[in-house]
Amino acid sequence: KNKNDRGRPAGVGGGGRAPPPPPTVRKLLRILEEKGQIEHVETRGGFLYRPKMNKESAAKGALNKLVQTFFAGSLRDTVATLIDSEDRNLTDEELDDLRKLIDRARKRR
Repeated sequence: KNKNDRGRPAGVGGGGRAPPPPPTVRKLLRILEEKGQIEHVETRGGFLYRPKMNKESAAKGALNKLVQTFFAGSLRDTVATLIDSEDRNLTDEELDDLRKLIDRARKRR
């Protein structure tokens, strides 16, 4: 794929499969735009699509959904799973940072 196709209907698809036909892509983009997920701007080469939500808002939303879906809304279980993971060795500095975050959360209660 041409890296200049990112954000354009021609840049959708791939992954080793045949891309969806252009009418399908246009319909999906229209649906996403109607839902307020993306917006478009006109360029000389057609339309350029981009997300309406900034990365930080999207990350918070995705994280909240993950916590709800996999941990029944339990932030404690989510954090415990991350900390207890055998493939993750937290440094003393990271542990100190986590303790500071916990202390800050206690003060806000």
